Amino acid sequence: MAFSFAYEGAMGEMGAIYIIDRDGKIYHANYCQGNDPIDPSHIKDIIPVFKDISWRMFDCLSSNPNWKTVDLF
Repeated sequence: MAFSFAYEGAMGEMGAIYIIDRDGKIYHANYCQGNDPIDPSHIKDIIPVFKDISWRMFDCLSSNPNWKTVDLF
């Protein structure tokens, strides 16, 4: 249903990925911190919806019309 992605240089938990499914369950991963981080080159394989997103310095854009992006800065 929704996900949050923090850049490597973000304030707070940099590299954090949170995913909320239809049942309201929250999943957490990190691609640059922790004991078992996700390799950034594999994020799109692990989380397929990321294939529709282009990341820029201060925002992200989705090419999928079913997703709405909200910048949290």
